[in-house]
Parts: sequence; C-alpha cells; structure tokens
Amino acid sequence: MRSLPRSALALILAILLALSACCAAAEGEVLARGASGEAVEELQVRLMELGYLSGKLDGQFGTLTEEALLAFQAEAGLEETGIADAETLEALMAPDAPEAPEELRAGSGEMVWIPRTGHRYHSNKDCSGMKQPSYVTIEEAVRQGFTPCKKCYS
Repeated sequence: MRSLPRSALALILAILLALSACCAAAEGEVLARGASGEAVEELQVRLMELGYLSGKLDGQFGTLTEEALLAFQAEAGLEETGIADAETLEALMAPDAPEAPEELRAGSGEMVWIPRTGHRYHSNKDCSGMKQPSYVTIEEAVRQGFTPCKKCYS
C-alpha cells in the first residue's frame, strides 16, 4: 500500500482540526488560560504547526499557549485577547492561517515531534503511539541526540 505524501497528510490534519475547532466554536466553547483537555491540545497542535508554539504538548492552556495565541492573533489582525473565541478558532484553523514570522521561529523552522522515551524524531505526532510528545525544531531534536524515524522519513 502506498503512503500519502506529507503535504497531503498535513492538509488532511488541518481539515480535521478545522472541523473540530468549528464544532467547538459552534458550541460556544471559549478556550482561555486555565483550560485543559483535548480542545486545548488541538489548539496547541495548530499553534505548533504554524510556528507560534514549540515544546511539550500537554493540553494545558498556560502562559506559553496564551503568548503563542496572542502572537497569532496579532499576525492574523485579530483583537489580541489571548482567548481562543469562535473568531480566533476559525482564523487559526483556516487553511490560509498566517504562519509565525521567521523571527519567532528557531533554526530552519522545520518542526518535529520527539517522544518522552526513545531516540527517533517524527514528522507525525501519531507515529509510534507517542504519549505527550514535544514539538521542537529539528535542530533541537538533533542536538538532543534524536535521529529520523524510518516510517516518517523514508
């Protein structure tokens, strides 16, 4: 069986995240500091994909998530509240959502997932059943001794 190119997988993930966020927004869900759970994790994943957030994916809406969201809101021309309301979620999950400016990104800007245990970095956070992986630049992963996953980089 042939695998899909990474760009196709990224597009599918973006569409699924957008649908999830739209459902949350339709239900009137607002995410702010102190929130936690799957919706926050989805928010963090999207902020990471766009380059506004790096580090550990933990599902906790804390200072780093708030700062990343504020930076996104500024780039998207939205009111800078640090709160993921319906308007912010819609803009964030849009296929044409603005990526973080280069000065906010570290190194090449290519981001990868690293597991809490193991020694391989991944382009797909669901690869190898990782639990609470961190999202870091590829340079940081290599600096920490990680090597490419054969499934993700074949």
